[in-house]
Amino acid sequence: MTRVSQGGALIDRSAPLSITLDGRPIPAFAGDTIGSALAADGVVITGRSFKYHRPRGLYCMTGACGNCLMTVDGEPNVRACTRQVAPNQRVTRQNAWPGADRDLLRTFDRVSAMLPAGFYYKVGHKPRFVWPLVEPIVRRVAGLGKLPQAPPPGQHADRLTVFPDVLVIGGGRAGLTAAIETATAGRRTMLLEQRAELGGCLRTADPAAVERLDAAARAAGVQILTSTPTFGVFEGPLVAAAGPHTLWRIRATEIVFATGSLEQGAVFANNDLPGIMLSEAVDRLLALYGVRPGARAVVVGYGPHGQKTAAALEQAGARVTLVDPARQPVLSAVGQRHVEGVVVGTPAASTRIDCDLLVLAGPRVPATSR
Repeated sequence: MTRVSQGGALIDRSAPLSITLDGRPIPAFAGDTIGSALAADGVVITGRSFKYHRPRGLYCMTGACGNCLMTVDGEPNVRACTRQVAPNQRVTRQNAWPGADRDLLRTFDRVSAMLPAGFYYKVGHKPRFVWPLVEPIVRRVAGLGKLPQAPPPGQHADRLTVFPDVLVIGGGRAGLTAAIETATAGRRTMLLEQRAELGGCLRTADPAAVERLDAAARAAGVQILTSTPTFGVFEGPLVAAAGPHTLWRIRATEIVFATGSLEQGAVFANNDLPGIMLSEAVDRLLALYGVRPGARAVVVGYGPHGQKTAAALEQAGARVTLVDPARQPVLSAVGQRHVEGVVVGTPAASTRIDCDLLVLAGPRVPATSR
């Protein structure tokens, strides 16, 4: 992973700053996310898996997976791929001992056959005096993050209740277009976007179109809130959302869900290795943050989008091999701490392709869970 000169639409290269990761300084630019700054600095492992402590790396760059949950300034389980950097930010990787790079608890993965699902409900209960001894150990190794002693100052300090005519959830092309239509018709419109920027997938495909839609929405009087994920729709209807400093309670006459779609990965052995990423993640790193996530890439094109990602990687200086899974199915990824290659073909006639980046350009499905 390295910073490249092209791309980087969201970063300000004239405004460098520094954050710390596990006490080590990490350079960044204003506009970076924690994830993009770590990728630019060559950080491969962003955490460890919940149970077996397998290494995890950046995967989606959209906040849709749990690969990059970190503690940021004492706040646990922050998605580092979407949280923007701030000067002197303190970031700590979670669920590892003594550290994420060398996690001794990876031993659980080596003895996974002895630790089936729900084993902790079946052992240590008899004789009864054993469980009080076992329980603290189970809780220590099973938790994700640690609760802060006190909430960060200013977080959700304000609580506001608003009554717009129309609430649009999602700030991509569909959400912005819907908001413009309703606001132009004279209805008080509010739009929520969980990311720090508007546009969704359109941001990497056609950034000029995003700017036009953004300007049109603001000119029409749409109230736009970014970095404000919606976390619940309740009876009423009552919509709850959490901004950087405000807890919003929104009672809208009509609600438009424009949450977009999610890219799907693929099932094969070792498909969770760091260095395996969705094509949307690669597109965002290149176009928005100027980060090339690998020098030798294999792009598995489950759809036509794979060719676009492959071309973007080549333009950034990477060597790219494009694989058609219909002709060469992916059998497994090779590596321990990071992907080192991919095996394609059939069990009877397989081929290994060496790489440091495996890109999955998969199909998309509606993001009904967001």
